[in-house]
Amino acid sequence: MSGRTSLIVVVGAGLAFAALAFGVMRRSEATTDFRQAAVADQHAAENYNGFIQQVAEHAPEGMKKTVATAWANCARISTKWVGRLPVSSGPSQHELDVCEASAVQLATSRGHDAAASSQYAQRLRAASAAVRAAN
Repeated sequence: MSGRTSLIVVVGAGLAFAALAFGVMRRSEATTDFRQAAVADQHAAENYNGFIQQVAEHAPEGMKKTVATAWANCARISTKWVGRLPVSSGPSQHELDVCEASAVQLATSRGHDAAASSQYAQRLRAASAAVRAAN
């Protein structure tokens, strides 16, 4: 009876150890996957932010420069930290609506045509969305 009990204890301990090792291995895989996703997400955010900054820097003076600079300052993707990993936090659709309206309002207050400013802001928003989707 005691031989049988010790066999059960040894087998039970072996199974418990195997389950623990499997759990640790799976957790390690999940952590690696999360890190890779965080790095890819950060790279996409940097590409997007670089694109909108480049548009603002290369826009001709006047209405386009005003709208593009306002858009670049408002529609950036920010980075928040979860533990030691960066996580990108982009603006919501509502926040993008506010950015677009603010850019048009700024251009209009500086004497530029409201319709042309609105059209340019919409084109900027569409181009930004395309860059964001491509990443």
